[in-house]
Amino acid sequence: LTGILGLIMVLMVFNTIRVTIYSQREEIGIMKLVGASDAFVRGPFIVTSFLYGFIASTIVLVIMLPILSVLNPFFSQFFAGYDINVLGYVHNHLWQIIGTEIGIASGLSVASSFFAIGRYLRV
Repeated sequence: LTGILGLIMVLMVFNTIRVTIYSQREEIGIMKLVGASDAFVRGPFIVTSFLYGFIASTIVLVIMLPILSVLNPFFSQFFAGYDINVLGYVHNHLWQIIGTEIGIASGLSVASSFFAIGRYLRV
């Protein structure tokens, strides 16, 4: 399930960046004709996709923490007989969860935009 959702995220960001690149294809062509390097052309799209991933993971964290607070009693009741505290685990490992989520989301976004712009760098 995680792999499928990750693939969906990559495809969504890939298509979003491709639409942005397509709308700016003339500017990219002009930049390449006047001697801009590939990194200079690729940079704004990479930064934009990193920000997409960062903002998306921040929104998910802001939404999921209150939902976990509400659902924690139901988790405890569902796992009756086991000492499971989902909210306590999240609070104890919050920085690891934030770092992993932002890192994976931003990494997938940057990778998909890197491949999306590759085709438009050839003039």
